[in-house]
Amino acid sequence: HGKLRSSGGQYTASAFRVRPAIHHEPPTTNHQPPTTNHQPAWASPLRSAADMPANSTEAVLGQGRSLLVLVSLVCALATPLLARAQQASQGQASTREFRATRTARPPDIDGQLNDEVWSQAEVISGFTQVDPDEGQPATERTEIRVLYDDRALYIAARLFDGDAAQIKHRLATRDGDADADRLTVYVDSMHDHLTGVMFRVSASNVQTDAVLFNDTWDDWSWNAVWQSEVALDEDGWSVEMRIPLSQLRFTSADKQTWGFNVERFIRRKNEASWLEMVPKRENGRASRMVHL
Repeated sequence: HGKLRSSGGQYTASAFRVRPAIHHEPPTTNHQPPTTNHQPAWASPLRSAADMPANSTEAVLGQGRSLLVLVSLVCALATPLLARAQQASQGQASTREFRATRTARPPDIDGQLNDEVWSQAEVISGFTQVDPDEGQPATERTEIRVLYDDRALYIAARLFDGDAAQIKHRLATRDGDADADRLTVYVDSMHDHLTGVMFRVSASNVQTDAVLFNDTWDDWSWNAVWQSEVALDEDGWSVEMRIPLSQLRFTSADKQTWGFNVERFIRRKNEASWLEMVPKRENGRASRMVHL
């Protein structure tokens, strides 16, 4: 005549008669077949907390697993959409293209730019400030020309200056901070948007070079073998560079496309201007070049 009642998940006995052990009767068995749950194994963490005691650890863990699965699904669906949006954005960004001219006769590297072969090269210009007035045209005109042959890459730069007497050209050791006007050339010869090399010449012909990797990192311990000369006059200054192809890494393709960028720094103005300017709040160096 005893009855069992539930109290908050704990079972208690109330008003029942204890029978002697020799007369113990087995509990009544419910012969109804158990309900079969055909849910796949992976869905078990998604059980509703209503199927579990409200304060049980299993319920809390089940809810946490459900949230984790939901977040994973959202990320999996969102990633392709974000990738497509990024590709579309990149596709809308126009990349300027310039052409290097093949020459049958290499120029004399004396800084004068008076070799006839330079007149055959395309003039590259249109620099933009990153400092001090980000996004504004450079205050002084800069013209770049590029030649090549089977042995080297040749670069000429004409850096006009309305006050040439104020051009800073202090001497310094190689790879040192010359504290002077300077021109820096960046080349991504593999065109992988991740690696490259940098060649810098000051107005006193102090050379600096470095390797680029991981797009924005650089290694200043690298020393290439290359040639440069500068010349100053009443209109500004000029640079000639000869970079042997042996110092560069590139593919064996018949038609080459390289990343190319140039920075000019005017010391007295603290002005840095770029052929392809990267805004201060954005990243990228090897990946943000014009095509050559």
